Amino acid sequence: MSAVRRVTLIKADRVPLVMRINAPKPSRSSKLESLEVDSREAGLFDASARRKGDFMKSTSEIGLMKMTELFLGELDREVERSRRALEQVPEGKFDWKPHEKSMIFGYLADMVASIPSWIAMEVNQNELDVAPADGGTRAKQAKKETSAALLAALDKTADDARAALRKTTDEHLMTSWRLLARGQVVMEQPRHVMISDTFNHWAHHRGQMTVYLRLMGAKVPALYGPSADDNRFL
Repeated sequence: MSAVRRVTLIKADRVPLVMRINAPKPSRSSKLESLEVDSREAGLFDASARRKGDFMKSTSEIGLMKMTELFLGELDREVERSRRALEQVPEGKFDWKPHEKSMIFGYLADMVASIPSWIAMEVNQNELDVAPADGGTRAKQAKKETSAALLAALDKTADDARAALRKTTDEHLMTSWRLLARGQVVMEQPRHVMISDTFNHWAHHRGQMTVYLRLMGAKVPALYGPSADDNRFL
């Protein structure tokens, strides 16, 4: 008779993998008979290690990664994807938009370059008022009309985000951060939740930007897999 054991592994991208292992009754000498992995990433385990049956470690053996380490790894991956998109920005298209209700391309590309600055803000500040009651506004940024200018901005905001994450702690990331409008709290979440949402927000606008690129006749880079113009998987 085979027994079913349930193990949770923590991956570096913060996605837990749940595994079901069908094995003989526990004994040190027993070998695995079959393995089912509930994961879309079948290549997680080395094939030779799978054959030997010695690929698995408990979380107590491998230790738990800190949130700051997880966010730093995710930041590096998303910066590279954003770089690929911004490299394809054509000149002279700053004011282009696909529909009268759409945002202009230049503003969208600027967001893709600058969103890492939100991470630094969510670490270093306690709140942000997007519409101050006194009518004050954030400093107006100069237009970034070329790929080179956008890439330079991405490098700067990414460096700021890395610096903020490296100097903070998981305990600090558990504290609250607030978004306000005219002095009223419209959102309040732990900092780590806000940072996770920022990564999602970034991917959303970068995806939106690739649609603009296609409609303008520019190349669409591979981001999470190949595109019609770029066959890279990573």
